Amino acid sequence: MGLLENPNSLNETDLRLGHKRVYYPEEFKADVLAAGFQIIKFGGCMLKPLTNKQIEETWNEEMIQGFIELGDEYPELCGDIYIIAKKG
Repeated sequence: MGLLENPNSLNETDLRLGHKRVYYPEEFKADVLAAGFQIIKFGGCMLKPLTNKQIEETWNEEMIQGFIELGDEYPELCGDIYIIAKKG
């Protein structure tokens, strides 16, 4: 959309909130494994094709819920990703 220099760039809001980096899924998994953890689950919180402001202005609750559910199917396309891991 031309809003960021690179897909893993931080915007002004990210910096204001204290975000330090944007992970690609494979980088995130590699760092967790390199730290000595076993990945139990990798997932995403919400498929996010638009900015927060665009979502707030144009989506209703049903649409938001639908994109949250799509996040379970396509974590690599989500606005937020997570890992559940255990040591060892």
